[in-house]
Amino acid sequence: MLDTSGLRVIGVPGARSGLEQTFAEIEHLVRDCRFTDHAHVSEPGGAVPAAVEAGEIPQCRLDSYRQLPGENACAASRTDARLRTDREAAQRDITWHLRAACRFRVRRL
Repeated sequence: MLDTSGLRVIGVPGARSGLEQTFAEIEHLVRDCRFTDHAHVSEPGGAVPAAVEAGEIPQCRLDSYRQLPGENACAASRTDARLRTDREAAQRDITWHLRAACRFRVRRL
């Protein structure tokens, strides 16, 4: 057990380069994939989904690879005011659209 009084968040400096090193096999597949603008989820002929299906990469490892960039971006937005403003604006937009969808659904009933 550690006493971390006053410490709210533990960040990882250089997280992007660490991500590239930790998930080198996935990064290699992403660079060599014939698609460059997709999420590497279910595109037909994509190198990353094919590697998961072939058993070269465990699905849980790919899930971790997809999750960490979002966590890094969130951690960076805690210290960078511009990133924090962008994240809050995106959250407001999502909330507005969800509320609009609910209002539309209620009017239809």
